[in-house]
Amino acid sequence: MHFYSFDSGDPVFEMGGLRISVQVITTINLYGLAPEACRLEKQGAMWRLRADRLMWAGNQERAAGRVELAVRQEGPRLVLSGSAQAGEPIRCYKIIIHDLPPCTMYDSLGDQRFWGMGGEREVTPEGVLSIYPGVTAPVWALLRDGQPWLTFRSQDRAVRPKRFAAYWRGAGVTVELIFEEDARLWDQDLSLPEWIVEPGSIQAGLRAHASFLEAECGLVRWSERRDMPAWARDISLVLSIHGMHWSGYIFNTYAQALKTVDWVCQRIDGRRVLVFLPGWEGRFYWQYGDYRPDPRLGGAEGFAQLCRGIRERGGHAMPMFGANCANAWFDNFAAFGPQSPILSGTRLVFQGNRPDWDLSRSGDTGWQAWLNPGAPAWQDELVRQVSCLVTRFGFDAVFFDTTEAWDNDPDHAVFDGLRQLASRLRDAHPDLLVAAESWYDRLLGVFAAFHAAPLGPGAWMADYARRWAHLCEAEPSRGSTGVHELGHTPYVEQGLTPGYWPTITFVEDTFEKAQPKIEEVIALAREYADRFLAPLPS
Repeated sequence: MHFYSFDSGDPVFEMGGLRISVQVITTINLYGLAPEACRLEKQGAMWRLRADRLMWAGNQERAAGRVELAVRQEGPRLVLSGSAQAGEPIRCYKIIIHDLPPCTMYDSLGDQRFWGMGGEREVTPEGVLSIYPGVTAPVWALLRDGQPWLTFRSQDRAVRPKRFAAYWRGAGVTVELIFEEDARLWDQDLSLPEWIVEPGSIQAGLRAHASFLEAECGLVRWSERRDMPAWARDISLVLSIHGMHWSGYIFNTYAQALKTVDWVCQRIDGRRVLVFLPGWEGRFYWQYGDYRPDPRLGGAEGFAQLCRGIRERGGHAMPMFGANCANAWFDNFAAFGPQSPILSGTRLVFQGNRPDWDLSRSGDTGWQAWLNPGAPAWQDELVRQVSCLVTRFGFDAVFFDTTEAWDNDPDHAVFDGLRQLASRLRDAHPDLLVAAESWYDRLLGVFAAFHAAPLGPGAWMADYARRWAHLCEAEPSRGSTGVHELGHTPYVEQGLTPGYWPTITFVEDTFEKAQPKIEEVIALAREYADRFLAPLPS
């Protein structure tokens, strides 16, 4: 987080027991409210602030514009809404709350064992920042002495950026609630979706947010979903069988993968088994954008035998695809890539995660382009490739990587593109399960299953979708993460959790070296089926 080297001079107003300032951020500058142009009125349980002029440069200059902020008391909660006008397009409306007591901040990622993000963080002078989409929901909480105190959540029917910042200043903590408009709609007028500020825990805030999504955004609970094939409701075990690493190292050929599936399906009904295939296409990530069975893994015939063999054992194959990545050095890239990059609101090209695949310690992945699934050329190409492969090889599910990647693209909405992608594939293949990597709240309405890190506070995702172990979670023999860039990490024992499909990850020597652990997970999958699923027809 950066801060100005001078006092911005924003006037502060008492509203609903909070000390509040407002800033407006346009495409060219930061503005506050001109103090002499502000009027604050209270009518019953409503405070209404109006400013008929803006100031900038630390209160040294004035600009045309109007701002309104309304704070409505509803029992213990405050509902904040507003609008702004300026002489140039407006990006953000920022509400600043001053002088809160010492606290820690909690966001909706919860305990991220693998990435070190999210969860509870102490508020310091340097500040903490949490961004949505990024965290799973636009819900944040402050804790005092480790106890729930205040939650903040945005009630927005659209997928648009929200940022929550907190830092120590003067006598207490300052909080910023930042709303950014969809970059396709930047204009001189902006309307602020409601912010809710109320006492309570992050868990209570997430439950309230889920109720809002059900009522206003059409989010449907798991038991009522219509985009989940009937066969997928019988799943209780995922086999994550790694193929080829980025470097070309082979963990499992198609024939070796089928041997593993055969062994497992002798111990549990194959109809309970979903076979996840990362690295099936050859060099992981490198081959993104030009999908085909890899000759070194067994070629087209070997992949056909794998898919057919999984079906014959009652199971379901799920190859992995990149929702928004392609190799820019491939010849086919020119047909769909240059016109499809993910952009920021001011047209910076999105760079993504930049793994250190070649161990140069540079993260220089210039061959890896990040593409917007909302861009017609990339969406059409991705649908074409995936649909042709589904038709040719007859697998039952597809998995899309990095679906959580998002930016405020001024040309095409990333979220809308993912929704269209999933819808087009399900329309073409009605019995196809379309699954995804990590998630934010609105993606729960697009994909019915995710491989995701721990669910965070409240585990509310389980009411709407299913998940299995993330690709970066270790297999049980030596802690390898297979094709994933994390390398090695401790194996984590699995428990029986509603909504979580027990998972076994296989690299080249898992089967030989970890059979007791494999048997434990299979037993867990049988118990999951007995407790949570309907009996299979005989």
